[in-house]
Amino acid sequence: MKLILHLSLEPSSEIVQKTEYRKRETIKKRISSIPYKQSTQLPTPSNMEFLKHTVKKGEKLENIAKQYDLTISELSDFLQEELGTDVIYDGQEIKIPNKLKRI
Repeated sequence: MKLILHLSLEPSSEIVQKTEYRKRETIKKRISSIPYKQSTQLPTPSNMEFLKHTVKKGEKLENIAKQYDLTISELSDFLQEELGTDVIYDGQEIKIPNKLKRI
């Protein structure tokens, strides 16, 4: 009498499900433990001073934001509210929020 033993190298679906669950939980824990920098809120328009800026040829939001100590996101959001777009063009005069000075 021969006894044939068949070993499967494939894990059972239950083991796979448990393993995947553990992986997801580990990832959730790691993500929730990552420190994040909260975005800086600009002052409200009632207590904010504005500067005028004339867009130079080839200038980008990134350059302007850096020049006025703003993040690209802050400047973009501000322009969206003010102009309805964050697209700028050469020679355009735009208002820039001055984070450092308040009225």
